[in-house]
Amino acid sequence: MFSNRSLVFQSKLSCILLGLGMVAWHAIHASVACAGEPEDSQHLARQPDAERFFSERVLPVLRDQCFECHSHASDEASGGLMLDSLVGITTGGSRGSALEPEHLPSSLLLRSILYQDESLQMPPSGKLPDSEIAALRTWIEQGANVPPQMRGQIPTNSESQPLRTNPADHWAYRAPLRWHNQVVVQPPEVANFIDSIVLKGLHAAGLSLSPPANRDVLLRRLSYDLSGLPVSPPALRRMLDDPRDTNDIVREWSEQLLASPSFGERWARHWMDVSRYADNKGYVFKEDREYAEAFKYRDWLIDAFNTDMPYDQFVSLQLAADLLVPEKQAIENSETETNANLPALGFLTLGRRFLNNQHDIIDDRLDVITRGLMGMTLACARCHDHKYDPVSQADYYALFGVLLNTDEPGGGAWPHRLADSTEDRASHVLIRGSPRNQGEQVDRRFVALLAPDKVPFSIGSGRSELAAKIVDPQNPLTARVFANRVWMQLTGTSLVESPSDFGLRCGPPKQAELLDQLAIELIQSGWSLKQLIRTIVSSGVYQQSSDFRAEAYEVDAENSLYWRMNRRRLDFEALRDTLLSRAGELDPAMYGKSQPIDTTPLTHRRTVYAYIDRQNLPPVFRTFDLASPDTHSPMRAQTSVPQQGLYLLNSDFVAKISQQLAGRSLQVSGHNWRRVVWLFEQVCARTPSDVELSLALGFVEAQSRLGAADSSNEFGPLAQLAASLLATNEIAYLD
Repeated sequence: MFSNRSLVFQSKLSCILLGLGMVAWHAIHASVACAGEPEDSQHLARQPDAERFFSERVLPVLRDQCFECHSHASDEASGGLMLDSLVGITTGGSRGSALEPEHLPSSLLLRSILYQDESLQMPPSGKLPDSEIAALRTWIEQGANVPPQMRGQIPTNSESQPLRTNPADHWAYRAPLRWHNQVVVQPPEVANFIDSIVLKGLHAAGLSLSPPANRDVLLRRLSYDLSGLPVSPPALRRMLDDPRDTNDIVREWSEQLLASPSFGERWARHWMDVSRYADNKGYVFKEDREYAEAFKYRDWLIDAFNTDMPYDQFVSLQLAADLLVPEKQAIENSETETNANLPALGFLTLGRRFLNNQHDIIDDRLDVITRGLMGMTLACARCHDHKYDPVSQADYYALFGVLLNTDEPGGGAWPHRLADSTEDRASHVLIRGSPRNQGEQVDRRFVALLAPDKVPFSIGSGRSELAAKIVDPQNPLTARVFANRVWMQLTGTSLVESPSDFGLRCGPPKQAELLDQLAIELIQSGWSLKQLIRTIVSSGVYQQSSDFRAEAYEVDAENSLYWRMNRRRLDFEALRDTLLSRAGELDPAMYGKSQPIDTTPLTHRRTVYAYIDRQNLPPVFRTFDLASPDTHSPMRAQTSVPQQGLYLLNSDFVAKISQQLAGRSLQVSGHNWRRVVWLFEQVCARTPSDVELSLALGFVEAQSRLGAADSSNEFGPLAQLAASLLATNEIAYLD
């Protein structure tokens, strides 16, 4: 290891070369003021128009003083009381109905605002002003009438727009609309429809695309996005020296990367976040905590992406491979390509076991199916109808029945197989989600919102029919959700605010026309991921520079119009693989059992092959924001914490890599400056500037004179320089 003094020098050098938080959720309770009972409210009773009175005098009080704690807009309504719908008011909460039609003058709502009950005084911080109490009291005494159009749910915002829109009008539940080019100006940088759509928004805001990125930046960007690995220095030099047009070089390089085995390794890891992959079951008793051969699902994903398996087939196999490939045929043809698709079922089977609680296991699987594939939060309807989206408990238990009639035979070569049950198991709505409180029986069928006819599934458990419904081109969600995920991985931002929740609380996409057209292109290309990627990376939007532009920032600080490319930080897998690659230590072997990366001897395989311990996730994974394997992850968090820099400067892994690099640099003959230049070329894929060369060389020679090398680190200053370069933003960030 490095001595304390050498670490100080190393840190200083890193700062020279580099130029080198938890989000808390707060529940806000309404603070409303109540005054004493008004002396005279009779004049309010003479209002000739009850509906107008409610809209002008009552609704503003409810909206300003009550809805923050007692409405559908609050995540958890206090006491379960909803005051933004007549049903909610009359049904009431934990204390019963807020308004009793036969006893309006003594209703709970009126008593609470008059502070007549010491145990219930609303708002808790003080009485409402006299005028507001008078308005509410008069409204109640006159019969608590509201306009007919407001008897579903009372509007909660100042524009008097209802929180719940008609599902038929919600953007995500309508079929994607084909975009028609209406841009008059066609600048030379327009490569495809992506540029035309984005430029329309930019022009409307008085902005434009940024200039194209430099060739070396584009090549590096493509390499990481498509393979998760850096461009090798020789390949980069060769492409930079190529006299052909940059567009030709970029197109050729893209095709090489798409055809590379590394493509599948990169994009499989993205999908493993969606499918909550782990190699074990989590916290369990009385059963083996390991998933036997879980890695075969990961290997199947790699092959599926490398062969550009159509996305509709990709989804169908992960839900019903055993039904699409009859088990008898699979066993008789154990070496055939047909049998090789059975590990796809790991999408369902490799979640947490929840102490083997069947209801929780099925709930987890329904969540990964509906959020992961359709951006639909069906799991919210386990105990009650969805509070926001048009999804009922009956919808939930209709799909619950599909998995209830699915067994896990286990054993054999495919320990995580699925099979339809031999007996028909009825699914019932569970009142408040309790298995001990069964309600009506429901047929196995698709969500009524997307299949209003409610035709029951008729083939076995219904999994194959469920898969067909999900990938049906008429389903407005599936293609949009996947196209958005692909865009997010390639540009760094999601077109949709919540990538796995396209429900009514999700606002329109930043670029609605663009998302729709991407979804349409995906379907029309035969659900080809690689073709969708080709379209995106060939666009001027993707290929533009990430340089900051002050005038554009003032107009669009969030870059929602895409006036520049987003500067992105490498995820942990790409970062670790880069360290190994730059040191010449990356093991290119593919497939096989997962291996721990936090124990010695240190594995040099790509990080996609790392063992994922669901119960005891290694700290290094958490430090670098790996997606939690406990549940489906829409996107990864991006934190900046000291532990990240300390890992790069002090970990045994980076120290060993640095020593390997230093050892290879000694093979460069001549003066130390040649070795310094070699290290820059190997790590940063460029030569150092004059200032960087002077500083680095001065550091190496000063450390040599101070005798920094010791018996445990024969390479001394060169290893420290290598570690400093490996810890730079140039390695950690992607422009």
